[in-house]
Amino acid sequence: MNRAGLRMRGFDDENDVKGALYLDLVNNNDRQRIGEFLARAYEGEASQFEFESCGLPKKIYASSLVPIVDKNGHIEKLIGITEDVTERKNAEEQLRLFAFYDPLTHLPNRRLLNDRLEQAMSASKRNGYYSALLFLDLDNFKTLNDTRGHDIGDLLLIEVARRISACLREMDTVARFGGDEFVVLITSLDVDKKAAYDKAYVVAEKIRLVLAESYSLLCKQADNPESEIKCYSTASIGVVLFTNHNASKEEIIKLADAATYDAKAGGRNQVSFSQKAESLQEKNNIIRV
Repeated sequence: MNRAGLRMRGFDDENDVKGALYLDLVNNNDRQRIGEFLARAYEGEASQFEFESCGLPKKIYASSLVPIVDKNGHIEKLIGITEDVTERKNAEEQLRLFAFYDPLTHLPNRRLLNDRLEQAMSASKRNGYYSALLFLDLDNFKTLNDTRGHDIGDLLLIEVARRISACLREMDTVARFGGDEFVVLITSLDVDKKAAYDKAYVVAEKIRLVLAESYSLLCKQADNPESEIKCYSTASIGVVLFTNHNASKEEIIKLADAATYDAKAGGRNQVSFSQKAESLQEKNNIIRV
């Protein structure tokens, strides 16, 4: 074992690793899987794998094992190379987060929303279930942002994201669409149109009510102690039901967005279902109630 290998194991001298097991480096969750790779290597099969280390700090290692055969064709020993790939894995995860998640709220962004909406449309075509897209716009957010500052506005957006997420099933999606706009995708509501409408309305109303509750935001600015800011915010919510994906993703989002404007025009802090032309309904199987 070279010096780098000794450091991985937390030893200073080769004598310190004599008698130690390879699996001692592997965390409990990966140990059985890596043990199977070792067993196959002793049967003559080269292998490559990754695992997480035991102990703290957690490390991610990539290993390659090659069996060495003696002149009689027997497996004499294994030779292996193990590399610490923790930094690379963390960098890859950061890139994935930047590509698919909003950095402020950690919610899915538009790109990931579009992917999940496409999946929901395909599933709806297969199983006949209605799904719903909710478009949320915070009422008077610009005023709060301008009067209280962007730091408070950001804290409010983070809390709004948390409250919306708490209203949903694990299979549903809430995404930050941009600024103070959020989109909720609720899948597999019901095969019956009216039942699907009722379920979508219950979720939308639940979200509207929880977002209308008062906010206590903890704000800490430079050279100032942490202070609690109390404020209020409401949301206007537009909803469109869809099944059988003849309509495009962009059209579904546009219809939900338009319904949000209807909610704002009706006095804000309310839920409005899309009320577009019947011809579009018949053509695209998008339901307006």
